[in-house]
Amino acid sequence: MIYGLIILAVIIILLYFVITGQEVFGSEAKGERLQRMQRSKHYKNKQFQNLTYTPALAEGYSMPKVMFNFLFDKKDPHLKPLRNIPSVHTDLKNLPRDQDVFIWLGHSSYYIQTDGVSFLIDPVLSSYGSPFRFFNKAFAGADIFRPEDIPAVDYLVITHDHYDHLDYPTIKAIKTRVGKVILPLGVGAHLERWGYDTNQLIEEEWGTEVDLRNDIKIIFTPARHFSGRKMKRNVTLWTSYVLLTPTKKLFLGGDSG
Repeated sequence: MIYGLIILAVIIILLYFVITGQEVFGSEAKGERLQRMQRSKHYKNKQFQNLTYTPALAEGYSMPKVMFNFLFDKKDPHLKPLRNIPSVHTDLKNLPRDQDVFIWLGHSSYYIQTDGVSFLIDPVLSSYGSPFRFFNKAFAGADIFRPEDIPAVDYLVITHDHYDHLDYPTIKAIKTRVGKVILPLGVGAHLERWGYDTNQLIEEEWGTEVDLRNDIKIIFTPARHFSGRKMKRNVTLWTSYVLLTPTKKLFLGGDSG
């Protein structure tokens, strides 16, 4: 009996490493990137920390209860929209480049043109926010854009590495149409594994101000959230942004308040 349990445990462990070794799960930070992370004042006990205490679950909930409700409790009719979400498919590639626009692409994904510069924020255009195609699918109406709809963009902006914000199929598909990538500390390891050049990455932490094209500035600002693409949480930073242009001030919140 004991040998059978040991063999089963070994098989499960091997299976875990085989599955999580796939590209979709990204890569962990190493070398100089890891050293930068470790020097951050927000990095303690081998992970990033929120500025204030942030419990993983709401009061009165446990992980088994959350998982059970998520997988099996389908009684509430409002868990999903009762009808397709109203949406319009905009031809992004034929928008005048000097036109200021804000276009929602579903969930937390949106496209911005302002002051002659384009930004694509957290694009999830594969129709599912998970490492597996059959899980966590987008609601009908929030899934009308595809990676091939995306024009050349000056800046791809990523707030954190959860699957519903950092979508492997989309990020891979638009690689040749992306100028620079703005993203929080540690997340660059994922994109480098997916074929992005280190020189494309603007990878910083909270409080950093970066000058962009056309007198635009972006500021990495604190967010209250968490991160992770495998079992271990918070090995990469999460962030919000303030985008300052000659004509606008925009807050890009990610999954923070």
